[in-house]
Amino acid sequence: MVLVSLVEGGDVGAKPVWVKPAALVPANPETLDGVDDVGALSHLNEPSLLRVVMARYAARSIYTRAGPVLVAINPFTKVAGLYDAATMRSYQSAAAAAAAAAERDGPALPPHLYQVAGAAYYDMAARGRSQSVVINGESGAGKTESAKIILSFFISAASAAGKGGGGGTTKVGEVLQAELDASNVLLEAFGNAKTTRNHNSSRFGKLLQLRFSPTGALTGGSISRFLLEKSRVVSPEADERSYHAPYQLASCCRARAGTPAADLAVRLGLRGAGTYRYLSAGGCLLVDGVDDAAEFEATNAALTAIYDGGGGDAAAGSAEAVWAVVAAVLTLGDIEFREPAEEEGAVAALRLAARLLGCGDAELLTALNSRTISAGGEEMVICKKLPEARASRDALAKALYERLFDHIIFALNRSLAAVGQGSGRGAAAASSAGIGILDIFGSEIFATNGFEQLLINYANEKLQAHFTAAAITAEYLREGLAVDRVEYTDNAATIALLEGKPLSVLAVLDDQCLQAGATDASLTAALHSSFDGHASYGTPRIASSEPSRSPLGLVSEPSRAPFAGTPRIGADRAFTIGHFGGRVTYSVAGFLSKNKDALFAELPSTMRASASPFVAQLFSEAAEQRRQQAPSGDGGAAAAGKPTATNFVSVGSQFRGSIASLVGTLGATQSHFVRCIKPNEVRGPFVLWPAVALAQLRCCAVLEAVRVSQAGFPTRIPFDD
Repeated sequence: MVLVSLVEGGDVGAKPVWVKPAALVPANPETLDGVDDVGALSHLNEPSLLRVVMARYAARSIYTRAGPVLVAINPFTKVAGLYDAATMRSYQSAAAAAAAAAERDGPALPPHLYQVAGAAYYDMAARGRSQSVVINGESGAGKTESAKIILSFFISAASAAGKGGGGGTTKVGEVLQAELDASNVLLEAFGNAKTTRNHNSSRFGKLLQLRFSPTGALTGGSISRFLLEKSRVVSPEADERSYHAPYQLASCCRARAGTPAADLAVRLGLRGAGTYRYLSAGGCLLVDGVDDAAEFEATNAALTAIYDGGGGDAAAGSAEAVWAVVAAVLTLGDIEFREPAEEEGAVAALRLAARLLGCGDAELLTALNSRTISAGGEEMVICKKLPEARASRDALAKALYERLFDHIIFALNRSLAAVGQGSGRGAAAASSAGIGILDIFGSEIFATNGFEQLLINYANEKLQAHFTAAAITAEYLREGLAVDRVEYTDNAATIALLEGKPLSVLAVLDDQCLQAGATDASLTAALHSSFDGHASYGTPRIASSEPSRSPLGLVSEPSRAPFAGTPRIGADRAFTIGHFGGRVTYSVAGFLSKNKDALFAELPSTMRASASPFVAQLFSEAAEQRRQQAPSGDGGAAAAGKPTATNFVSVGSQFRGSIASLVGTLGATQSHFVRCIKPNEVRGPFVLWPAVALAQLRCCAVLEAVRVSQAGFPTRIPFDD
């Protein structure tokens, strides 16, 4: 054991502590404290990385380079001058000069999102190479804001290019900017939610693909989404909310009489948010600093701009048609089934939901509480049991919301495409190169991890593999190293466990979904028997209640260890996977139903027969084809009713296909990486908890970027020294 004195940071003034010699790593010279790029350190290790980002954050520098990665630490407050016009122009000039000279780096400027954006834009403009910016991090780390900042840089640079190419391209850029602003409002309203970690958490992944002319002017764009968290629609977790939009709509019932919002509340039969089962399930109705009524006005204005210019086509939708579907989703949650008769309130909810959905009371009730089966060549209608009827109600609510969300994205893409086409400079003038901005969920390790966390962490495994390949290609070849001769840590074994053929976790899950009478226990048993002994698979271990420790073994902030506070889950109901960000134990509760995402045929059939053209269109064959073709990843099972080996397409398999498509798209580009870090759990401005930050640096693969550098030239000393 070695006696270590704490001379700065951490518990200042604390007594010396004994640590194991193996826990000690070489320190860097103090002159390297706060260095811009961790890759310049003489010794690369976890404490060194943490020391650098802490020193820079304390100096109000929220950006740090770690080889090919930009680390962005959320300041939880505005930083004066960080994003002003003068700062943007300086990074634009530096990036343009570097691209013109084909240099790796331009004039020395501090790390910044503008630096990443500049490298992507000007390389695309100078060499015609498609680019991508991959932004990830946990909820509350600042991913969405980072994406907006990068987008603002692209719009500004493209606007300058448009002025050089004529007034028409400038006008297109201005209109596109307005469309993209509207898209941000709508995607946040319908796809973001208040969680215990973030008041505005994106509960889906988004890829924004921008198109440019050969001169660098913006000509169009498109949006793809990945894995909308549908369970949140009907059952938000404790102290969390459903998506923002339903609460915004419910606020209309408090609007002043005679206002458009109040009139809408009357037409849609709205009530206060606290009276809806789906909205009150999480026990959280309000968010500090958020005015749902004001947010409704902004969302409604964006919907009006996107939908109400459609020439009066009812099937194309309108702002009110969108809100009517949201109101129907809320009302469905208040339909309750009783034996032998329903409550009066439930009957009223049924009638209102039927009216909002454009179908008869009896038709909706029949679709919810009965189903048709085939036996011996004959069809029979049977009544569902109470749990089945309630599940059908929730399944319809989730399906409506998901299809509505997809239609909003479809309308946004239609609007974005129309701008370029209307300019006469669309597809014909567009360059073959473009830039994608991927704003996607980071690895998730919660106290209880379910089906959504498995898919999110699977996606991050695939993105980590892309990152490793891109980092090796860029870093090793730049340093003159033979890529095939350098050893590095990869996550191929974990990816094979999750998706490999012929046997994988997702394949076993699909097989269990096809088995009659499959249960949580049978699923877990099948997983255990299939992967016993696999290096990345294990049975749950008991959670530790001890506080987490720093790299020197010192007690640090509240624990963020993967198993800290995890409920005791029996081995017959859980399994563990070793991800690159840490070991994660998954509870299999709900895996089978969520992977099936069953929607019995009677419900879509009833919706297609709706008197509301918009509702009928949401379930039309054209809409289903768009959903299957788009890389959404969780479009639901392709077939309704009971899945069979010939008609079953699981949520997991669809998501696997969408991520494969995404990685293929990224692989055809020059990728740039931003890892967003949430520095503390209390949203404190410029407060950094070392254990919290270090855990995310691991999960976001920043340390992997450093290890890539280690595999090349682990010790880096300037030539002049």
